[in-house]
Amino acid sequence: MDLVALRKESDDLYYCGNFLKAINKYQQIIQAYQNDDLNDSQGKKYYDDLLRLSDCFCKSYNYQQALKYCDISHSIAVKLNDKVRISRSNDIYGDVKRMQGRYQQAMDCYQQSLKIKLEILDDQGIDIGISYYQIGRIYSLQGKYNNALSYLQQSLDIIRQNITEVANKSNIGKIYNEIGLVYCSQGKYKDCIFAHEQSLMVYRDAVGENCLGVCDSFNNLGLVYDLGGKYDEAIDMHQNSLSKKLNIFGENSMAVAESYYNIGIVYRSEGKYKDAKIMFKKCLKIQIDLMGEDNIYVAKTLDGIGQLDTRMDNYEQALEESIDVANSYNNIGLTYTFQGKLSKALEMHQKCLQIQRKILSEKNMDIASSYNNIASICESQGRYDDAIGIHQKSLLIQLEILGEKHANVAISYNNLASVYSSQKKYLQALGMYQKSLSIELARLGENNLRIATYYNNIGIVYKAQKNYGEAILMLQKALKIRLDILGENHIDVADSYANIASVLISQENYEEAVLALMKCLAAQKATVGEMHLDVARTYNNLGYAYYSQELCNKALNSLLKCSEIQKNLLGENHIDIMNTFKLMATIYKEQGNFQATLDIHQRMLKIYVNTKGHDSEEVAEAREIIKKISNEQKKKCTVM
Repeated sequence: MDLVALRKESDDLYYCGNFLKAINKYQQIIQAYQNDDLNDSQGKKYYDDLLRLSDCFCKSYNYQQALKYCDISHSIAVKLNDKVRISRSNDIYGDVKRMQGRYQQAMDCYQQSLKIKLEILDDQGIDIGISYYQIGRIYSLQGKYNNALSYLQQSLDIIRQNITEVANKSNIGKIYNEIGLVYCSQGKYKDCIFAHEQSLMVYRDAVGENCLGVCDSFNNLGLVYDLGGKYDEAIDMHQNSLSKKLNIFGENSMAVAESYYNIGIVYRSEGKYKDAKIMFKKCLKIQIDLMGEDNIYVAKTLDGIGQLDTRMDNYEQALEESIDVANSYNNIGLTYTFQGKLSKALEMHQKCLQIQRKILSEKNMDIASSYNNIASICESQGRYDDAIGIHQKSLLIQLEILGEKHANVAISYNNLASVYSSQKKYLQALGMYQKSLSIELARLGENNLRIATYYNNIGIVYKAQKNYGEAILMLQKALKIRLDILGENHIDVADSYANIASVLISQENYEEAVLALMKCLAAQKATVGEMHLDVARTYNNLGYAYYSQELCNKALNSLLKCSEIQKNLLGENHIDIMNTFKLMATIYKEQGNFQATLDIHQRMLKIYVNTKGHDSEEVAEAREIIKKISNEQKKKCTVM
């Protein structure tokens, strides 16, 4: 066997990111060694091949095999008393910990490696540069962005000094990509795009077009464009990444699954939920085929599918499909939440948490995310104190891992604010929202969709306090940002118009409210179509605004449209139709149309019978109202 040629073939596959094929080749090399009688030179080559095999397993998410071969290589390095190779084993241990989300343990491994290297190597050597890169990545994941940039720049300066080798060119591409991710987290999108474009150029020069580094650069550019609301550009970047991954790996790889997931995220941002779901399900199939059902990647994708089905109001389909896709998950938690089946929703999220705890340490961002999901269910159940306690658990994990000034910490403050708002503790809610806003303004600047969300939430709290002037101010700030980034036809823009209209109605400024609601309606129809519950709510609000201006015919027209949508989506006997019917009945009665009033109350009675039962208080009250209207109608006929 020609080990030199086989090793070159293996290395080429490795640098292109084709780790599964590289694993097969490296295993062939390792089988060729006579392990018992290796000299020092052979032992070092054997170590290098074992470590590269371990790295391939790590990058393929097979952590058990990665650690197995890293242990073997480490023992060889110790036997050889080769401190450089001992340090490189520590690097792989750190990589596994990092990919498992155990950032502090990863940092310990990387710093131990760097300490060994500095004792025996030139402080401007390639191995030192790699350590700086690895430490910089951990600082980035912890939200310590200035530290991250400092280490990454040191790494770049060192590795640039020896740029002739393919490996070092690839390392420079990796460093630029990581610098781009740091700038993205800071909201410095122009700097971020420049760094990723530099990465793309370096990778193309080093190993050509079809390599994982080029794919990663396109992928990262797609993420940035998505955050900036440039969805067409984002899709183009992710499609470029996907097509190259398909050429390198074929359909069935985790890298391809990642691209499908990221394309789904962009479609979700655009409000194209059906397209997003198609992408998520492609991702899910690959993940289950490669890794089985019981892992955090499948849990994450299932959660994404559940969110889409709830946004599409497609509850029963979500239930069926979640059972088909993963029997270990009896349901999609968020779907049950929207159906009001909160105990089952809680069961789903606790199952996710249980899986994560098998794989991850307690102080991990995925664990923190699961705590947030569980806390949200507690909030929906009205268990506000429990919700606050669990959200605070999540917050403490994130503060320890990420520090005070991270986007995820801002989200946790936002979640706490939501619970305080539900408790009508508006001062505490505002305090939490202001913390969120302060963090995000420092990171992102004013013109960002996250900032719009925080302005929106603060506006809603001011409305609840009846501080309508401040509410309008905040909501208009949110609207301006959303219009600048998203344009008129986006569901978030519709939401802003709806919230502004709600405040205007509270101020009895009905003419302005109607204008806002009409803009809301246009945006909704452009994004989700006519047959959607959000559209029904807008028609209902229009009906109330018209009625308040004594424009009864316009009010009835809007309310009829609302009731038709509700009937089609919820069925004729759903309790949510009652508010629409009540206002319609009031208008018909004021118009003196007793027959129409009677018909509406008869329909309300039928709903109460089907939902509350014949002997309920609501049924008795409805019958009494019908009797009263019938008597009034008879009196009117007698007078005539």
